[in-house]
Amino acid sequence: DIHVSIVSKRLSPVKSAFAEKEFKAGVVLYNMGFPVPEPIGEIKEGGNTYFLWRKLERSKSFGFDDPRVGKQIEEIARRLEQSGIKHYDFNDRNFVITNERGKPKVYLIDLERMQIPSKIVRKYFEK
Repeated sequence: DIHVSIVSKRLSPVKSAFAEKEFKAGVVLYNMGFPVPEPIGEIKEGGNTYFLWRKLERSKSFGFDDPRVGKQIEEIARRLEQSGIKHYDFNDRNFVITNERGKPKVYLIDLERMQIPSKIVRKYFEK
């Protein structure tokens, strides 16, 4: 058995459109190798939608003043630009820094405003 900590977002039908967009962006970026929380799946129940993500634990050991963190953020920005992907809310509140084996690992979050070229989205959602 594998046990995974997950985070779910319970949403009304009105808010679920934004969450669905964020989840789809997460699926695309995760499959492209971007450091985003792993999208696990979705559950619809009683008019609510639950989007499930692997939970990230914020590190208290590393901050934005660590040069390794800055390099990772620069790399994320470079890869997004190269791919033609726009985040539209690229700021320090939209990163989670974790401690992975004593080193900082930066994850991009809050993906609901992202604009991903349709040719990229089709690759992951139209089979």
